[in-house]
Amino acid sequence: MRRDALMAIGIVVMLTIGATGVAQSGDLKATIMAADAAWSAAFAKGDAKGVAAIYSADGQVLAEGRDPVTGTAALTTFVQSVLDEGVGSVTLTTLEVVGQGRSATEVGSYVMKDKSGKEIDHGKYMELWRLEKGAWKLHRDIFNSSVPPKK
Repeated sequence: MRRDALMAIGIVVMLTIGATGVAQSGDLKATIMAADAAWSAAFAKGDAKGVAAIYSADGQVLAEGRDPVTGTAALTTFVQSVLDEGVGSVTLTTLEVVGQGRSATEVGSYVMKDKSGKEIDHGKYMELWRLEKGAWKLHRDIFNSSVPPKK
């Protein structure tokens, strides 16, 4: 009888912890999605510094066909170069956010359009977010196209 009672208490505790984890995960996902929206808005305004400010101080972009880009100044230059190439907007769609402690991983998809609104690329990304001084900062950003290379 005592064993059954302890088992029932254990199940209730696990369910309570599980439910709390889901709520925190949902809050985290909403927070990351808001940061993604700020990233996209800054990009659409042509604000390379604003985009770079969303990254951690030693944040890094691992873009396809390029060497890693690390740090605020280099990220600002990188984003400006993408804007200068004619990219007008990037829409991010969060598919999954998994967090533990001061880190979170996001998986999603993107659509890139030129300044006239024509789609020029789409693909997927994975981002590592890090909690710094109470704010979630984009720490590692890797993405690649789903469009097959031209032959």
